[in-house]
Parts: sequence; C-alpha cells; structure tokens
Amino acid sequence: MGDAGKTPGWGSAFGGLAAAERMRLRRRLVGGVAGLDRPPSAFAFRERTGMISCLLRPATDADRDRITAIWHASASLPGVGPPSMPSRAELRRRVDEEMAGGWEVTIAESGHEILGFVAIRRRDRILAELFLSPKRIGGGIGKVLLDHAKAAMPGGFTLFTTSANSRARHFYEREGLIALREEPHPRSGHPVTYYEWVGAGT
Repeated sequence: MGDAGKTPGWGSAFGGLAAAERMRLRRRLVGGVAGLDRPPSAFAFRERTGMISCLLRPATDADRDRITAIWHASASLPGVGPPSMPSRAELRRRVDEEMAGGWEVTIAESGHEILGFVAIRRRDRILAELFLSPKRIGGGIGKVLLDHAKAAMPGGFTLFTTSANSRARHFYEREGLIALREEPHPRSGHPVTYYEWVGAGT
C-alpha cells in the first residue's frame, strides 16, 4: 500500500521484479508523469501474483465492454449477485452511467486479458465494485486490487457485499475490514453486509 500523497502502489509494486525490469519500468513511469503526457493519477506497475504478472492501469473507454463481461460473469456465480441478475446490456449501461458519474476504475490485466477491476468513489470514500474473471478467483488478484483501493483512499472507505457471499466476506475480514451492519441492497433488496476499512496506520 502507498502513503497519502505518493503514487499509489509503488512501494509494493516493484517487489519481486528483476532489477533491470524495475529500473526500466520506473523510468517509464517517472518520465510519463514528469513529462505531463498523462495525468499524475495515471500509473502502471507490475505485481507478481503466483505465476501471473499483472499490470494495473486506469480503465479507458475501450475497456467498458470487457469490464461489463467480467462484472456479469462474476456476479452471476451462486451467492454473489442479486437473485435476479441484470442483463449484460443493463450492466453495460450502468458502467457508462457510473463512469460518467465519477467512478474511478482500475483494471488488472496480463497480456491482453483483463483479470479483474475495482471501481472507487474517492471523494465519498466508497469502494463501489471489485470483480474478477471467474477463472481468476483465488489467485491473489483480488488482494492486488483491494490494496490499490487502500492506497488510493488511505483515510479509509466502506463497501458492501452480498451477505450470502461467504467467500467475499472472509476475504474482506482477512484483509482487515470490519463488518458494520446488514441492510437490503439499495437496488435489488437482497441482504448485503456493509464493511469498513478504517485506514492506514489506525
């Protein structure tokens, strides 16, 4: 996790890479930011997760269809999404609406494959969505994305997950989040459990 005011993720990002690769990537990152050829919040780094080297980067408009596909596939797994799943077309419209409304979406990719994504509302201190490709669940990518959210919102944040999703609840509790309460989902009404990460150094 990165500290407030630092580029998110740099501290853990370079661990496990060969020295030459770390230097090559650091030069590319620093050059991009210093040259102002992309916004300072843009970043990219590699994280070793088992046998996978994944790149974290901000999502672009071209990623929206694949973000939707991962969201729909993962939320359709038993116990993950609502009892009546929205169609892919409905979720695609949601992606457009939410990104226009302030979602900051970061994707994890390996080669040309998007492994998962996290969407945050930084000002509201909310982790809105975190989904992985079903075949990548359990490989450590979720922790990489959650750590990115912690670095982006070091003062803490809240999220909710389906109460029946025991795997997600165990993951969040293992990573230091605290269960707050159970309420009906704001859209579908099924039970969800709210969690809080209180922030770095607390």
